[in-house]
Amino acid sequence: METKKQIAKKYDALTGLRWFAALAVVFRHNLPPTNSVFYSFFTNGYSGVTIFFVLSGFVITFRYLDQFREPSGRALWNYFVARFARIYPSYFAVLVAVGIVFGVPDFSVVLRHIFVIQTWSGNSDVAYALNGPGWSIGVEFFLYLIFPLLAIWFARKSRNVGWALTLAFIAVVVLAIVTIYFSSGGRRFLSEIDTNSAWRWIYRNPIFRIGDFILGMTVAVLLAARRFVSSSRTLAIDRKSTRLNSSHVKRSRM
Repeated sequence: METKKQIAKKYDALTGLRWFAALAVVFRHNLPPTNSVFYSFFTNGYSGVTIFFVLSGFVITFRYLDQFREPSGRALWNYFVARFARIYPSYFAVLVAVGIVFGVPDFSVVLRHIFVIQTWSGNSDVAYALNGPGWSIGVEFFLYLIFPLLAIWFARKSRNVGWALTLAFIAVVVLAIVTIYFSSGGRRFLSEIDTNSAWRWIYRNPIFRIGDFILGMTVAVLLAARRFVSSSRTLAIDRKSTRLNSSHVKRSRM
């Protein structure tokens, strides 16, 4: 049976998927309009951000789920410190560099970016000020913040495959309903800077990214359940083999 460390090495391939997602977003924002298939494909490159949040839910759950089976203050502290140290220093360095090169906006806007809460603003001039792509870090921090609550609940159900599949189905249905609702009535045709646009609510609002995150968590839980079933079967086979060997030894001595 594979150890968790061995399994983790297999998911290094996810880095390649992250690169593809990042390139899709870059092309979405920078390709000049053409009639090519290439351009048509990458006009939906913003879906790369969704891939990031799904992967984030998967990787974080795979990494920390076992620690939250029996949560403790130390486990919670270590988790938050590790997540903060992994992202915030580079994020803050970019903010400083952009501020030096291009200047800084209103101080209240700067504070929103320092505390990574700019994405909650309905004003795109606030959300995209300084480091425009930084809004996604705000979403990521929010998901990191709620993860322990979700993880404790998921940990209790992590060996129930049926429950995990049901949750994944519910998440997909909810995401579909939300998308249909906010895309109706012409909202999907509104500019992304419009506070009533589908873009503002579906794409950039942290609340509506919980579904993406939960999908990733669910996949990790399914993997954990599979490992548990595999481990249980292996243990049962080993015990049966041990009993057979013991019985054989006893017969040989008689």
